[in-house]
Amino acid sequence: MILGCRGCDHDYVIRDDLIQYKDQDGISSKINYGFQTLFAYLKENERNKITGSSLERALKVSLIIAEFSYALLPKYFRSIIGVTGTYEDMSSFKKRYM
Repeated sequence: MILGCRGCDHDYVIRDDLIQYKDQDGISSKINYGFQTLFAYLKENERNKITGSSLERALKVSLIIAEFSYALLPKYFRSIIGVTGTYEDMSSFKKRYM
């Protein structure tokens, strides 16, 4: 949370009473950087660039309960015997161990 407060001077645009971020070739209000976005709303409300009703809608705490990386999944196993669609092509010797 403290790091989010320190980082509230990041790049964003205020449009339609919302904090918006660059998204490829456009700008989107659906992107949220957690506490950085929250503190940006508080900062811009103090500057009277964001209304109180917009600030109230933005005041929420998002809890990230878990993250899962499919790229790291193979590291949890000693070996990978097959992937989807390759079972039919395996020899009978390998199929015995499946």
